[in-house]
This record gives sequence, structure tokens and C-alpha cells, in this order.
Amino acid sequence: MSVVDRYTLGRTLGSGFSAKVKVGTDPEGNQFALKIFRHDNPQFNQKQFKLLKEEVEATTQMDHRHVVKYYHFMEHATMIKKNGQQVPVAFIAQEMVTGGELFDYVANSGPFEESVCKYYFKQMLQAVHYIHAKGFSHRDLKPENILLDKNFDIKLVDFGFACPLEGRDGSGTNRSVIGTPGYMAPEILQRQPYQGQVVDVFALGVILFILYSGHPPFSMANEEDTYYKLLATNRSDLFWKAHANPTRKPENFYSEHFKDLITCMLQFHPHQRLCIADIVGHPWLSSGGAATPEAVRAEFAHRQEVNKRKALEEEERKRAQRDQVSNAVRRDFQLDGKVYLSAGEDLMESGHASAEIIRLTLKEFEPDSCQTHAFFSTYRPDYLLNQLTTKMREQGQEFEISDQSWKIKFDVSKKIVSGDGDNEQEQESGPFNQEYSQIQVQIMKVRDQDDKYCVSFSRKAGSSILFYDNANKYIDLLELCNNATLDS
Repeated sequence: MSVVDRYTLGRTLGSGFSAKVKVGTDPEGNQFALKIFRHDNPQFNQKQFKLLKEEVEATTQMDHRHVVKYYHFMEHATMIKKNGQQVPVAFIAQEMVTGGELFDYVANSGPFEESVCKYYFKQMLQAVHYIHAKGFSHRDLKPENILLDKNFDIKLVDFGFACPLEGRDGSGTNRSVIGTPGYMAPEILQRQPYQGQVVDVFALGVILFILYSGHPPFSMANEEDTYYKLLATNRSDLFWKAHANPTRKPENFYSEHFKDLITCMLQFHPHQRLCIADIVGHPWLSSGGAATPEAVRAEFAHRQEVNKRKALEEEERKRAQRDQVSNAVRRDFQLDGKVYLSAGEDLMESGHASAEIIRLTLKEFEPDSCQTHAFFSTYRPDYLLNQLTTKMREQGQEFEISDQSWKIKFDVSKKIVSGDGDNEQEQESGPFNQEYSQIQVQIMKVRDQDDKYCVSFSRKAGSSILFYDNANKYIDLLELCNNATLDS
């Protein structure tokens, strides 16, 4: 087993450009989420290291039931891998949060009823108010950074962009253009000084809209956005008319109190927005109607039962499909002058003398891993990879095939707004003219079932919404390959 300091490392919980998160177990048997940064990773540069130390400084001061707890930080440690290799790392040991992302439930089983939204929104307000009272703003509030614990209560995570409310210069404002475009307030996008607590509340308004509607209120908060320009120009009636389209939402889906709250939270001018005290006193919250903890847990139990019924129906469909479609005869998969084989396999066809042979490791699927976007198949990895790359080329999607394992990575982006590129803050942080997501597709063998494989889509970095859209697209395009379940 790999170890870091006093922690034995287990399965991977997630990864991004600069860090990987793994389960870490201490000698007493306590489990933590270890966020590990390799010093030899070019993505983990001096700027990232500075952000990491600021994240630790902000979070170690906090102790709140809805804010993730940081227990241990080491700037310089050594990770000893299974093969004995020693790697210089920095790491954070933080509280394990096992319930997954709140947004996963919205994406996979639909938005929440208003009462459940009130329950979670109150918890978000408590967490953000606590952070502000400690003298910090989060500056990257989004559904991906709101996790659920074992009781389905929220934990706010990822303080990499946290900043003192007083600002770096003590002026009470910030100037850094950082965050996630779809949740950033207009003043950040305009490269103007802003107050951290004000932009946090703006992001909460976007999140609340998503929890109830199942989709964002706009792509970006500027006057060029089709939806946001209606709020920015005081035409909120047209904004709500557009979102209440009968083809998308039933009549009277949005209550008047809900519409007023969101409109006031997402105002163009910061001084016109509600503060947290105003939100708590707003009729949408003060009138009651929030779900109880018992009702929330019952809601999740119901969603799990619905998912089980859907799984049974899906298994019947796949069983019928397997009766009609036999597996393809194995053929060597060749692409761009390379032939891809599993380690230990031989070529099935002649004529590859000039081709480069790439032998890929077939990793095992872990049944207890979190697979929000995956399917199972009895088709071989070479056939699955062939089908996937064919669909991606048909879509004009560039991709990169690993030369180590049955894995593909690709980037997707969505243009949001044009930037002028002249502002010095933009030079520091990059132009926010597009939203992006980096996606990985991995083919894995199901243990003890020689003829079954898992095709798993995972988000490595960037936007959850873009990931869900694109993962679902390719899963739909590969429908004929989706012919098995884990237990069948």
C-alpha cells in the first residue's frame, strides 16, 4: 500500500490538474480525505502553492457543522508508492464527506421541491455567514463545492480562492478575477473592485435557482447573455416569462416569493442586492415550509427507490438486447498508425508491420467507487474504444488516448462572452470568455466476470454542467454498447 506521512492511502476520491484526493487512514483507523499535491507536477507551480497555503490559513480557523474541517497540513512530505518509489508532496488531511456532490442528485434524479431547496439553502446561508463572520469570503461557490455528509446535510468545501474580506490591501475590496464564470457576479467579470461577501451571495442565488429549476439561470452574468441582460436592464418579468415557458415548466412553477428573492439576489448593481440578513427575512424563507431532516432523508430514500426501479427496467432492456445482438468478432483496433491491444494479447490480423503496437493495462473496476456516469458492456475494450473514438470524430471532438491504460481524455468548452484581453487582471487570471471541462473515459474489467467491462466517464476539472451534458451525449451515442449491468 502507498503511504504519506502517517496515513495509509486507499482509493481515489477525485483528481484535478494540480491535486489528487485519496482516502487516508491513520494508525488509529480514522479515515480522512487526503488532498495530495506532487511537487514534481508542473501544474503545481508557485502560484498554486501560494493559493494552497491561503486555503489552509482560511480553513484551519473554521469549525462549523456545514464547513469541511481541515485537520493536518504538511508543505513537505514524502509519498512512498507501492513499488517503493518516493515522491515529494504536500498534502491536506481533511474531513471525509461521503455523500457526494449535491449537484449529482439534481443531475441524476431531477431538481428538488421547494421545501427541500429551503432546507439546503438555509444550511448554505449558515455556512457562508459563518465564513464571513470569520473574516473571509469563499469566492468560488458552486454546486461542485457543496458536498453531502452521511445524513444528507451539506458541507462547504474547496477554499482555494478564499480571501480576507478586508482585501489584500486593506481597502475592503478585491480585484483578482478568479472563480467559475457561471457563478461570478457582474462586477468581477467587468474587472472592477468588488466585495467578497457580496459576490458570495450572488453565487448563492445562482445555486438556489439550479437546485429548484435543474438548470442555470444564465450562462454568464453580463449584458450580452440572453437571459441575464433581462435582469440587468430591469426586465425581470421577461426573464421569468422565458424560464416559465410551458414547454419547460408547468404553470405557476415559480412562486412569486421565489421569483422576487432570485431577482433581488442577482441584481446587476451590487448595492441593489440583498445581504444575508435580508435573505433570511425574505418571505420565501421566513414564511416557513422548509423540509424537516426526516423529510429530506425520506426524499433521498424515495429517489433511491426510483433509481432501483429504473435500474430493473434498464436490465430488462439490456437482457433483450443481448438476446438479439451477439458480441463483435475481435479485430485489432488501429488508429493513426497505432494498434491498441491489452497487455499480453497477440495481434489478430496481419498487415500491421509498420504500425506502432501499444499495449494497454486493463484496470479493475471498483464496485464501491463513485460512478455517476458509467455503463457496463460485454463488448471487448478494443471494440468499445473503436466505437467511442468513431463517435468523437463524428462530433468533431479532439481526444488523447493514453499509452498506459484503456483511457481517453478530452476537453470541451462553451463560449460565453468575448473579452478585450487588455486588462492586467486578465493577464494574471486568463480571459473568461469560455467555460470548460476536462473529461476522462476509462474502460475497466469487472472483477470475476471475464466478459464484462465498465465504461466510466469522470470529470477531471472544470464545469460540472458541461461534463454532464457531454458525458450524457456520448453515453447516448454508445447506447448499443450499453448492454449489461453490474449484477447481470
